[in-house]
Amino acid sequence: MLAGCQGFVVPVYSIYGDTNYAIKSSGIKEKIGIGSFVSSTSIDMGCRGIAEIILPKNQTPNEYIQKSIESELKVASLYDGDSGRIILTGVVNKLILSTVNKSLSDGSWDISLTIKSSNGGLLTVEESYKFETSQGTRCKESADAFLPAVQNLIAKIFTSPKFSDLVSKVSKQ
Repeated sequence: MLAGCQGFVVPVYSIYGDTNYAIKSSGIKEKIGIGSFVSSTSIDMGCRGIAEIILPKNQTPNEYIQKSIESELKVASLYDGDSGRIILTGVVNKLILSTVNKSLSDGSWDISLTIKSSNGGLLTVEESYKFETSQGTRCKESADAFLPAVQNLIAKIFTSPKFSDLVSKVSKQ
């Protein structure tokens, strides 16, 4: 970071109860491995040209999302490193922070993620997480809003009817 730049740290990912319930209720028993997550576009974690949104442990946004999915699978006892029967990888197609929306007090994180399965299956999920901002604290509120935006994105993966296709031996696509 440049001298004089301010940074705001995103909270460490925490398990989302509804997602955990969805995973455990899915009936999936086989262990799932997680491979690398990359980005198909450049990601700017700057906020309003005056601050940086900083992820825990200096992770990239791709790593944060990857580790968050791993956390959900671990708590559901379905995670098997990168050696599971099925390996999921990801591509972050879009990750955009906006703090100037329809009203000057709105912000949003817009995220698009494609999950690829080693069985050939694909699933793309998108989240547009809206949050309130206040003059002078927009960047802090933006950092705080990244966690629930990612939680919602991940919930969409595990609650999608297509998720079971990603983790079956043969894709039904």
